[in-house]
Amino acid sequence: MNDISPIDHTQRNQEGLARQRVVMRGMLKRMLDHLAADRTTDMTDGIMQVEASEYTDPARLEVERRELFMKLPALACLSCDIPNAGDYVVFDALGPSILVVRGKDNKVRAFLNSCRHRSAKVAPEACGHKTRFTCPFHGWTYDAQGKLIGMPGAEAFEGLDPSKTNLVPVPVAEWEGFVFVKAHAGDETIDVESFLGTLAPELKQLDMANTRPIKKSRIDVQANWKFAQDTFFEGYHFATIHPTTIAAQAFTNCIIHDEFGPHQRVMMPSHDYMNWVGKPESEWGEVPYQGIHLIFPSTIFYAGRLEGFGAKSRTHRQIYGIWRCFPGEKPGQSFSLMATYRPLEEDRPEDVEEYEGVTDFILNVIENEDYSLCKQGQQNLETSPPGHKVLFGRNEGALQSIHRHIDEVINPAMAAE
Repeated sequence: MNDISPIDHTQRNQEGLARQRVVMRGMLKRMLDHLAADRTTDMTDGIMQVEASEYTDPARLEVERRELFMKLPALACLSCDIPNAGDYVVFDALGPSILVVRGKDNKVRAFLNSCRHRSAKVAPEACGHKTRFTCPFHGWTYDAQGKLIGMPGAEAFEGLDPSKTNLVPVPVAEWEGFVFVKAHAGDETIDVESFLGTLAPELKQLDMANTRPIKKSRIDVQANWKFAQDTFFEGYHFATIHPTTIAAQAFTNCIIHDEFGPHQRVMMPSHDYMNWVGKPESEWGEVPYQGIHLIFPSTIFYAGRLEGFGAKSRTHRQIYGIWRCFPGEKPGQSFSLMATYRPLEEDRPEDVEEYEGVTDFILNVIENEDYSLCKQGQQNLETSPPGHKVLFGRNEGALQSIHRHIDEVINPAMAAE
């Protein structure tokens, strides 16, 4: 699964690195301005209130599931998760089980993970390497292009239309190291750059095709998917929820926020940035590009500094996290698929060990600090009086933007029903 050739520092990669430095320099200036002004933060023009029912209404959840998760492109995996011909992952977080596989021609394809005979999964495992997928029920066998190549007892199916025997395709697109699908049958084209809009250059510059997976896990959350997601896009809670973890490294309630259409980016300054406050830019240190991004509606993509989590000082090492929030069976249930990645060149045993340690730290914080509070809040929302509202302050601009864009999709769909 990880047989990737050594990193190729092409001109495009060098251009990406150069762009990262420029973008991060601008973000750093904004963060230092806030620190110099007694730790201020980006502010919106006003507060925002959200109906509690947006987190508790079963009818709304079903509309969200249909309009946000079944119709929009969803991140199924990264290219480095399936680097070689025959590598595959099964993505079933949206409902239908989807088989994503790289063919001999290096092209990524996606299919409903369902045999055309009696609908058993042709790939029961979550990931692996196969050039053929054999249904465990009756042995029908498919190649990585989805074509039926083996049918035991074929004489019993004489006259069957061949178009009814191949795996059913699902829309898929591989772009700059990201693999997107749509959770329905079809062969439509996914225009990833159009979907990402102005966020596309921010992700393209990171060269995610040249990364390797570190760890993957799933966390079940006793809260609405939006409640779980909200915790990632404000730093107002650091001192209270994370006093000995995140707050020991980053300032509370000090954030910069950028909108890219419905997509978002936030960043919080680390304590060591105070060393550069009041100094000329020529004396600022170099730090790699960092940011917490939302790929609308529910993929959180994090680019961070490994040393920001206590790793040994080599300030240009990045760690990437992908945390995807999905609705559960009920409004008060959700789950997150968590995965971390490292640059391809960080391949020494001691590097891998550090990346794994930082990953464990991050997962512990999310599961045992953030998500534990989500459960309590969800319980209160579900027992709140009629008309109760959730409040987002002027210092929570990313949350305001996220919920505004969700409402722009969901409210008209609900009104039409």
